[in-house]
Amino acid sequence: MKPVIRLRIDGGPSSAQVEDRLLSIRLDDEAGEKSDRLELTFDDRAPHLALPAKGVEIDVAIGFGMAVPLGTFTVDGVSAAARPARSVTVTAKPVSMRAGLKEPRT
Repeated sequence: MKPVIRLRIDGGPSSAQVEDRLLSIRLDDEAGEKSDRLELTFDDRAPHLALPAKGVEIDVAIGFGMAVPLGTFTVDGVSAAARPARSVTVTAKPVSMRAGLKEPRT
């Protein structure tokens, strides 16, 4: 079976160009109250990719043969590197599903 990775950025359709340029993906799934992390590194050859802004949501699905949804993450950082080759790294944290539970109630 072949590995499959699907990225849906800001609710849009999965882009073959984005997935073709994906160099690495790291998803740290922490236990308990520790925060999960997503790190995506892309080849930034010309024509350059449009970089996601802070706060944009990324849906991630990974699998073999078929992709299994692993969650939605919010971009919290974008960095670029020029050596040894041009690349862009996007970091994200999980969308907080419990934000409403922590708000004060009256």
